[in-house]
Amino acid sequence: MNSRVQLAELERIYQRTLASALMEQGTMLADPERCDVRGSLACGKDVAIDVNCVFEGEVRLGDGVSVGRIACSGT
Repeated sequence: MNSRVQLAELERIYQRTLASALMEQGTMLADPERCDVRGSLACGKDVAIDVNCVFEGEVRLGDGVSVGRIACSGT
């Protein structure tokens, strides 16, 4: 990384990777580009996360949890 622009690009790549892993595990993200994890995030079954959520530290969400205004349909 040689500039602040590159640092920001690397951060987006990292966040996309985390978002993809969460979705592969069954978490529903309204917009993967607008969810940031600054620490660790563990999600139970049927978790739904709305846009513009930032998780800091060690966060664990139980089964059926919805963060934001989004509702999880369970599918």
